[in-house]
Amino acid sequence: MCRIILKKYPNQGNKVLNGRNPSEIASIDKWVKIEEVTFDPFTTHLIDLQRLLPMRKADGFQRSISIGRKEEKEMLTQAEEELGRLLDNYEKQLKKSPYLAGDVFTLADLYHLPNTQYLMSVPSQAKLFTSRENVRKWWDAISSRASWKKVLEMQQKFLRNE
Repeated sequence: MCRIILKKYPNQGNKVLNGRNPSEIASIDKWVKIEEVTFDPFTTHLIDLQRLLPMRKADGFQRSISIGRKEEKEMLTQAEEELGRLLDNYEKQLKKSPYLAGDVFTLADLYHLPNTQYLMSVPSQAKLFTSRENVRKWWDAISSRASWKKVLEMQQKFLRNE
């Protein structure tokens, strides 16, 4: 969807999101694919565990699978460990460059914002990002962008029904 918007409005917004040359485009494509195939599934799983498992006990909500507290904790620990191993690879990449695909913010970074934003609100999961120096610097850089702050502001207004 992002690429469709970039093609539809080529003279607006950040002109380098999609890359400036074939090498950069290839690097962006690689990191977008990593996000789609590994980062998104791991982080979505963690978010689901954080949101849905506690809900099954509240207000009569029942999950079709009965999972005990011990199993819930084990699932959460395992998911956090998997994300930690993945972030070790991000740490190596971000040691070479400030952004995933090079020296500028691109789609590769943009795609990571939503799930990471949620995970940063959970202390044990935020630590997975902040304990890795280069991942922390990357997160600080991409999450402090004015455009992302505007998205979060609009999200809060929507949630408040304004």
